[in-house]
Amino acid sequence: MASQMSFKDLAEQILKKYPDTSLPMRWKEATISDPDPKPSAFWVRESNDLLNIVWLTDSDVRDITWFPDIKVSTLIILRYSAITGFQVRESIDVGRSHELNVSGNYLVSVYSKGEHGGLYWVASNRKEEEELRDFIAEFAKKIG
Repeated sequence: MASQMSFKDLAEQILKKYPDTSLPMRWKEATISDPDPKPSAFWVRESNDLLNIVWLTDSDVRDITWFPDIKVSTLIILRYSAITGFQVRESIDVGRSHELNVSGNYLVSVYSKGEHGGLYWVASNRKEEEELRDFIAEFAKKIG
C-alpha cells in the first residue's frame, strides 16, 4: 500500500480516520515547513492503543502520536544533532513493561541532549517489527 501512494497521501488517509481528535492539527504543525514531505524513511503504527507516524527529513526526525485511551496527541521534532543514541529492547510485551502502556514486543528508545520528552517506538506485530527494524537502519545512518 505505502509503495503505491506517497507518504503524504498515506498519512492523510490515516488521519481522516481521526477527524474529531487533535491529531490532524499535529500533522499540520509537523508539516508547516514542508507541506509535501518526502521522507528518506518512515514508520507507521496504527493499533487500538496507539497511532504513530514517524518520518526522517534531511535534518530531523518527526513523530506525531495519538494515544486513544487518554485522548492525547503529541508532536516531537528532534534534530539529528541533538540525538545522542538509541536503544532497542525486545521482550514479551516490552511496551507495557516500559510504562508506555502499549502492546508490543519490540521497543526503540531515542536518547537526546536535554531529554525534554522522548521518542519511543513500539511495534505491535511482526510486520511492524520488520518495518521498524528497516526504519531504524535508516535512522542510524542519519544520526551517524
